[in-house]
Amino acid sequence: MGAVLLIGATLAVGFAVWAYARSASSTAEKNFGNAINSNINCLNLNFVIVNSNFNGTLAYDKLVTVWFYSTSTNSMNITSITVSNSTTGGTWSHAYSFVSSKTNTTGTLNPSTVKSLTINVQTQFTPGKMYSFQAEAQNTPLACSVYTSTYNQVTPNTSPV
Repeated sequence: MGAVLLIGATLAVGFAVWAYARSASSTAEKNFGNAINSNINCLNLNFVIVNSNFNGTLAYDKLVTVWFYSTSTNSMNITSITVSNSTTGGTWSHAYSFVSSKTNTTGTLNPSTVKSLTINVQTQFTPGKMYSFQAEAQNTPLACSVYTSTYNQVTPNTSPV
């Protein structure tokens, strides 16, 4: 009789351990799958700088307009734009940061759209020099890392009339 009770208790404990292990492995598998899906969604977020325009009039020659295109299916927030002179003979850099909130959506880049942003770089552009534009964006709801796009353009040798 004692042996039967001992075998029954062993089987009950064995089933309990098996159920716990199965539940724990199922939860771990689900968490791993969610993490992989999140990484895939983050990898699908993409944007590019498609163009830039230097305003050559005297009143606004410190302004540059940068055009972005989003190829993703989710919105992103442009967090900063850095403009730098990459031509030999002079190096400077200007970083412009965006503060994004519910009321300030200036840096919001919606899916499959082109958006232009004009920034003041605090210095005049030199004709014939190469300038490099680098932008960073992130998607807060997906908790993705920062993405970077770089674009190079030479300023025109003459100012438009």
